[in-house]
Amino acid sequence: MKTFSLVALILLLCSCSAPHHDSTQAVKQFYTSWMTTFTERCEYP
Repeated sequence: MKTFSLVALILLLCSCSAPHHDSTQAVKQFYTSWMTTFTERCEYP
């Protein structure tokens, strides 16, 4: 239990110290690349 608490504390500290990025831009980039990959790999009958 002590190990779990230590790991949770370390993860919490790392997430708080990470620089914040524009989430809207990240989501847009993800979906754009996903849709590009999906439409290129999709085979129509």
